[in-house]
Amino acid sequence: MINPNTHEIEAVWEFDLKSAAKGGVYDSKTNHLIFGTSDKKMLVVDPTTGKLVTTIGVAGAVDQTAIDTDKRRAFIGDKTGNLEVIDLDSNQVVDHIRTEPKVHTLTVDTATHRVYVYLNESNKVGVYEQKS
Repeated sequence: MINPNTHEIEAVWEFDLKSAAKGGVYDSKTNHLIFGTSDKKMLVVDPTTGKLVTTIGVAGAVDQTAIDTDKRRAFIGDKTGNLEVIDLDSNQVVDHIRTEPKVHTLTVDTATHRVYVYLNESNKVGVYEQKS
């Protein structure tokens, strides 16, 4: 944890990962940090204590994560060609959207709730409408 006023490292949290963490996001409704990993899991962390709240298993090595706090969904781009959808309240995978391999850049428009995914192999952008 870095102090924004002093720019000093104040804490280091260890999660015993076998490989790299990728793409962290902050869920303002639960005050949780969510990190994807190359170990095929998501880490949910309490930023106040640095404690691991839970882990969520996913299908592939995570490259990027985006969230829609209003719809309570996290979207995970992974190497297998899935855009995985996680319910942020139950911490469960609720959908797998087939894209193409190596999906790694995505974002959510929180006004329209559309998910934009860069499809690396075809050099296109996929636009996905969330289910109600």
